[in-house]
Amino acid sequence: MVNLLDAERLGLLLHCLVEGNSCRGAARLSEVSVNTVYGWLDRSAAACADFHDRRVRNLSLVSLQADELWGFVYVKAKRADAAKSPPSFAGDVWTWLALDPATKLIVACHVGSRGAEDAACFVADIAWRLDARVQLSTDGHAPYVEAVEAAFGAEIDFVQLVKSHRTDDDGTELVEVFKNVVSGSPRELLISTSLVERLNLTMRMSNRRLIRRTNGFSKRVRRHDAMMRVLVTYYNFCRVHGALKTTPAVAAGLADHVWDRRELARMIIENSCPGSTRGPYQCDNSSGGLEFSLVRHWGRSRAVREDVVCANCGSHWMPKDGRDTSGRQRYRCQDCGYRSVGKLAET
Repeated sequence: MVNLLDAERLGLLLHCLVEGNSCRGAARLSEVSVNTVYGWLDRSAAACADFHDRRVRNLSLVSLQADELWGFVYVKAKRADAAKSPPSFAGDVWTWLALDPATKLIVACHVGSRGAEDAACFVADIAWRLDARVQLSTDGHAPYVEAVEAAFGAEIDFVQLVKSHRTDDDGTELVEVFKNVVSGSPRELLISTSLVERLNLTMRMSNRRLIRRTNGFSKRVRRHDAMMRVLVTYYNFCRVHGALKTTPAVAAGLADHVWDRRELARMIIENSCPGSTRGPYQCDNSSGGLEFSLVRHWGRSRAVREDVVCANCGSHWMPKDGRDTSGRQRYRCQDCGYRSVGKLAET
């Protein structure tokens, strides 16, 4: 049967998720199955990503602040070696966020590693959403320099705040901040990353997967990414900011009123793919259903990869497809339909 929820029930489910509840906790509060929560989280993520791309564009901003937020999937990187059969994607995962300090609008979000490739995807997404010169403030993370130059060239005022920690003779920790102007002529009053660092706390308190000591951490990268998509849309359009007394979207001129959770749910229902039919043991996504349609990341970023790769076409979307009579894990490619048994080549 097709799994359907009305706007009232779906709005309640999403509200539970973005207020720090786990998936099973949200299922109990909204009185639905936990599988319903997983399915609608995937559908909501795709709809929210499309909506974010349509609305958060052609922005004329004065300044931006960017930072990276740490998290982990399946197991922390420092404990991956001791874990029992960890998948290839297990370990640390970073969420890149860009914030407009004037309107508190989250302009761009990217989930991935902390390397140069992800920095390039994140900064390119920022550039795609702007239509005017902007001042960008980041921390001292080195990959920003090359990524900003590739995306903006000389058409940006870019400064990095490099923090140095040292201990005094009496044991007092001292933090020194150096302002490294990389390009342009940044205005002194706009050089800061305080607001985006405060946003990191908001994300942790709103997303159970990001709480530092929790048993609700993500077990898959795409679910981690899906929760961030939904949370960013909810933060921009539904959550009233304490300092603004309205939502960031209204302050930025992207909406004319504060959305409630039912309006967000209706948008998701109208713009999401139809639900898939459930088989006797699991959902049948043989037609490339929504769970495996999340190949387009935020803006023009790369896709989040799964833990195995198809030996026939090289696709990274090889979900588990039950077990054979010998107990070996089966996989089925969502791009070419190729089936394989056993562990495949890791990404």
